[in-house]
Amino acid sequence: IPYNAHHVGMKSMQHYFPVVSDNKKIALFLPIAHILGLADIISALGSGCYVYVIQREAIATNLLKVVMLIQPHRMMIIPMVLTKIISTGNICILDQWCKYMKYCVTGGAALPDQVVQKMKDVKFPLTLAYGTTETSLVSLSSPAKYKIGSCGKKIKDVKVCTAPNGEILVKGENVMLGY
Repeated sequence: IPYNAHHVGMKSMQHYFPVVSDNKKIALFLPIAHILGLADIISALGSGCYVYVIQREAIATNLLKVVMLIQPHRMMIIPMVLTKIISTGNICILDQWCKYMKYCVTGGAALPDQVVQKMKDVKFPLTLAYGTTETSLVSLSSPAKYKIGSCGKKIKDVKVCTAPNGEILVKGENVMLGY
């Protein structure tokens, strides 16, 4: 992946998720190899934030306690974990997290519509992101304006269209060389 792809992701993260409080803690519940996770780590460190990379074992056994301990202002998390929280009836935990969390970004897979609706109902600051390993970040939804079935609007300086066969075509400095 060229430097430009990471740079576009980093600048987009800093633009859409500015650090506006004294709470400069970011919790990352994504695999390190996940392109969205890399963009977040780079942007967070570039903004002077502390980055907490949470291991898989902690996610499986102590996620709720870990988040309450860290109290991050931004969290990146895989959709499967958010789905599990909702399906186990732990929606009240989201109310607790809203006290200090300004953004919760998820991507890498679709989030079920019923999960998105429940999160909207409690005004959870959910942001849906779309990108691929080859393109880095392509689109983001706004926490206040996300819509069920959408992953938001394209980020600045990226061109997106759909081919006649339904393939999503992306052009910009965020695209890996050779694509």
